[in-house]
Amino acid sequence: MEELWIWYLFALNFHNIPKTLKNMGKLIGENTIILSLLNGIDSERIIGETYGMDKMIYSYINKISGVKEGNMINRGAKGIIHIGSINDCNDSKIQEVAKFFDYCDIQYEIEDDIMKSLWWKLMLNVGVNQLAAISGATYGVVAEFQEAKNMMGAAMMEVVKISQVEGTGLTDDDLYSCYSNFDNLPYGGKPSMLQDVENKRKTEVEMFAGRILELGEKTGVPTPVNEFLFNAIKLIEKRY
Repeated sequence: MEELWIWYLFALNFHNIPKTLKNMGKLIGENTIILSLLNGIDSERIIGETYGMDKMIYSYINKISGVKEGNMINRGAKGIIHIGSINDCNDSKIQEVAKFFDYCDIQYEIEDDIMKSLWWKLMLNVGVNQLAAISGATYGVVAEFQEAKNMMGAAMMEVVKISQVEGTGLTDDDLYSCYSNFDNLPYGGKPSMLQDVENKRKTEVEMFAGRILELGEKTGVPTPVNEFLFNAIKLIEKRY
């Protein structure tokens, strides 16, 4: 008899994880697969500590753009879901999710080194999301103006240096590859943190600059740019 998998998709803000974990406890079974699409490098660990790392698939979304206006979401780019295992990409759970994505015509890629890829996405978000939150820069502004790239690059370089100490493999070339990420995104597309600020919502700054500050202290890597961004965004939140 074919094995039956039941899987859950986490797609929410980082600070809502504790409440969600508490509410879903009775839904988790022996053959549950949990796929977390959250940004950052911690959601899989946090969820796995509650329900078991054996149920987790590491993942993130890239090249996606959507702007929420009222109760409508205007999608500018469809995006690609990246999935992988820290142990074995031939894991039956990975193959099961890939089969489901194929059936639903969902774009995805299976990553050989998912941890490096998660760090790459963290680096990208540390740059673009936080720059947008304090400056109002859209994807088009980031793609067009060198000043935006300079600000992004300074924040992202701190992530690269921490990654090299932590052994997750980011390089200067990975940093430069981030800039091409905006080529096919709409000029007026807005990163999620800019949308949070415009709508006076709690941001995910703790998951970005806040986490980099923690890792910088742990590894001995200076993080002055992310310290500035953290304080600037927290001040914006307080002014709501």
